Amino acid sequence: MMFKRLSEYVFDNNRDIRERICFINVLMIDLVLAVTGIELITLFGLVGGALAVFGVAAIITLVSNYSIKSRKVGLGAVTVCVIMGFGFFPVMFIFDGGMSGTGPLWFLFSIFLLCTSLNVRARAVLIIVEEIAAIVLYVVCYLNPELAQNMLGTNDYLFSIITLFLITSSLNIMLVVENKLYNKQRELVEKQSEEIKALIASQNNFFSSMSHEIRTPI
Repeated sequence: MMFKRLSEYVFDNNRDIRERICFINVLMIDLVLAVTGIELITLFGLVGGALAVFGVAAIITLVSNYSIKSRKVGLGAVTVCVIMGFGFFPVMFIFDGGMSGTGPLWFLFSIFLLCTSLNVRARAVLIIVEEIAAIVLYVVCYLNPELAQNMLGTNDYLFSIITLFLITSSLNIMLVVENKLYNKQRELVEKQSEEIKALIASQNNFFSSMSHEIRTPI
């Protein structure tokens, strides 16, 4: 029942496509963060870290809901991308092994969100800033390796494998669903274009017929 309701919402052509894409992205972010929080508890016993991750998910959900209800989807998308790209990604980079941990995966996830959620101008600016931030993190961790916690245990490798599967799967789902959305939107536009052309042709035939009747003597 819930899946059906979600599907109806996502593929409702009466809703703005950016709103639906924002909804999909936030849904997948919440899923990824929820699983990450559970991993932190079960693999490392980091209850505080897990609560922080759950808190980030809750904030992102609230921001998304507010932006959709207030018709400020663009602002909400920027806020969500900033939280993930300039808050969550750097923290995970530092506390999960730096270059050898899951940091690069979270960077990829953040860049994907930027590419699919934002308009051209905001996307270009934030991608450049995000890449600069990533370079700075790499350089800092390279010069100060003690800053990045070493992840060498069995649970660390398990955490990395699960995160790899989780992020790549979520990216695939978002890509497939959003591609389907754009295809449906294109089909709708093409159908409306054909209907407009048919209406114009019908009007032209009508006026041509009327013109002929007016010119023809009774």
